[in-house]
Amino acid sequence: WVPANLFGLGLWRASRKGVGGPLLIPIFILAVSALVHGLRLATGCPVPDARAAGWLMAEVVGEPASALWRSLSPSLVRWDVLFSAAALKQLVCAALFGPLVNTVLNYVLYGPLIRQKLDLKTELRSHALGTAAAAAAGGYSSYLGLSDSAIHRKIGGLDRFSCYFAAAVSALFLCAYPLCGLVGYLPTLAIAGICVYVGCDFLYDNLVEATRANGARAGLAAATVLAVCVWKDMLHGSLLGIAGAQACGWWQRRQQRRADKE
Repeated sequence: WVPANLFGLGLWRASRKGVGGPLLIPIFILAVSALVHGLRLATGCPVPDARAAGWLMAEVVGEPASALWRSLSPSLVRWDVLFSAAALKQLVCAALFGPLVNTVLNYVLYGPLIRQKLDLKTELRSHALGTAAAAAAGGYSSYLGLSDSAIHRKIGGLDRFSCYFAAAVSALFLCAYPLCGLVGYLPTLAIAGICVYVGCDFLYDNLVEATRANGARAGLAAATVLAVCVWKDMLHGSLLGIAGAQACGWWQRRQQRRADKE
């Protein structure tokens, strides 16, 4: 975990300084892959052994998207497990942090990134439609794609061409599904480093930058929510953050109404 954190912090610092521009993350992935596979070849380590040691991602075998429908079998669902307390807690956490909280967070961050004001209601409606379509087709919740888009914006994808190119690459992996096997050759160090980079960037924007922009109280509130998430769990932290944000918004509206009356 030490190399992953060091690589991730270095990637974050380079991104903040504008080093590499939009090619920074692709260069990072290629460089780490070349380093790991170079060491593997130099030491005579075969791919299965490298995977077993944790240096490479697990083997991936691509299948057509229709395989999800063919394998559908409701009779195999363990409803007793699904409705257990532990499973329900995980489902609620996934719903809060995924389609709800993370979606709104990414859309709020979109505006400053593209330097345009977004119509949040329209964007959320279209996002909900995309989520429903993805669920009906057996795909991932599209908030994951939204997060990818936010990263896409941060590395310089600020025009329609870059979005079309990213969509074309995704379509290529969907149609030419054997290409998904390439994931099994990616070093875990590259993926872990990118996760550290995303985490550092998120914490910096929502703790350091938020404190500078909104004052010490806002920074303290954000740090408190983060501490509860780490100390307790994501469910308690998310509920505290949502409740606190709603209470703060109510108080600000109340103060504004009093000021308007006066």
